[in-house]
Amino acid sequence: MGAGLSGLCCAITLERHGITPIIFEKRNRVGDRLVNAEAMFSILNRPCKDWVPYIAEEHHINLQPLNKVEKLFVHSKNNLGSINGKIGYTNVRGRNENSYECQLEKQVKSKITFNSTMIHL
Repeated sequence: MGAGLSGLCCAITLERHGITPIIFEKRNRVGDRLVNAEAMFSILNRPCKDWVPYIAEEHHINLQPLNKVEKLFVHSKNNLGSINGKIGYTNVRGRNENSYECQLEKQVKSKITFNSTMIHL
């Protein structure tokens, strides 16, 4: 598996069940080359109302978003509206020390082989 979000989450889950995964990453560190911010909204409350504590409790994967989003403004041609409440989170991705990828790397116990061009089994 690779050292992206899915691969690192998978590795944490496997380790929790006593399996030591082999992690190969083609780059020299985790995180995409670009640093970018994103907002993750749970306005529809599916599959859960608040995914951060849900994945911590259910899957033992701990992520710390940058901020909670509690108000969202919606603009149209003639109107302005807002949505208030627990809307979601903002976070950073990529090679920032607070990115989700870097947070997950700190939780993985298995060795990550960086600069890998092919998998050797």
